[in-house]
Amino acid sequence: MGVLVLLVLLGCSIQVATAADNYQVVAQWGTFGSGDGQLDSPDGIAVDNAGNVYVADYGNNRSQKFTSNGTFLTKWGTYGSGDGQFSYPMGIAADNAGNVYVVDYGNNRIQKFTSNGTFLTKWGTDG
Repeated sequence: MGVLVLLVLLGCSIQVATAADNYQVVAQWGTFGSGDGQLDSPDGIAVDNAGNVYVADYGNNRSQKFTSNGTFLTKWGTYGSGDGQFSYPMGIAADNAGNVYVVDYGNNRIQKFTSNGTFLTKWGTDG
């Protein structure tokens, strides 16, 4: 088994970015803070089919939604353990149906929202 894995790995090509690679920043937004569009330790990003960008705003215990050029659209969540509340959101994803899933790290659960932040459901417990 070990030889097979080694042979498979030898056949793989891994691309690594180096200091000589040139990258261009096309957009950036957000400053430190707790106001609309401001971030405190963003810890996840997702893009939906319409190009909207969702950010798991860890330090502010909320999620934020932006246009693809960084214009603030909406936010949802506060600190807590109730529906729609967060304790350190650490990841975020959007599906093809327009739902947004947030990893609620401190509450040991996943929460599901509409694209505008309306709470839909949750699952997961400490264990």
